[in-house]
Amino acid sequence: MELSKRDKLYRDAIETAAESRKADVAEPLLEFFVAQGLKEAFAAALYACYEVVRPDVALELAWRNKLLDFAFPFLIQVLREYTGKVDTLHRELEKRKEADGKRQEHGAFHPDSVTGAMPDHGFIQALPALTYYPAAPQMAVDPMTGVPLAMAPAMMQQQQQQQPYGFQ
Repeated sequence: MELSKRDKLYRDAIETAAESRKADVAEPLLEFFVAQGLKEAFAAALYACYEVVRPDVALELAWRNKLLDFAFPFLIQVLREYTGKVDTLHRELEKRKEADGKRQEHGAFHPDSVTGAMPDHGFIQALPALTYYPAAPQMAVDPMTGVPLAMAPAMMQQQQQQQPYGFQ
């Protein structure tokens, strides 16, 4: 970075700052451009390092050095991005309010109309798992003996242990 600034390779310095993805690399570069009076390089660095430059730093540098015209595209984009985020949060909040209103209309144990899930009451999850009794699955049965096929190998082994040589 220092070599690029000393050799007046400002494009390389801007690319290095952008690739670093660190504010502590990009913001001193902006200060360097302001100190050198390089207005276009200041604007280019704001564009290239958009994701790492803090808006308050860019605005303060531009305002103190009468470079607002060069910083305004950056500031407009930041304002647009923040407005979009706030709008998204506002829409999500409205959806939650509607879902809460519907949930209150239907009662505490009615499934949520948005997700179809039962509301989380906490105490239900604290009940022991012993209260859950699943239905027994249908097992295939041997037509000759009437023994479930899953149990047939165990029963055969048990019979062999009782009658080791096949005699009674």
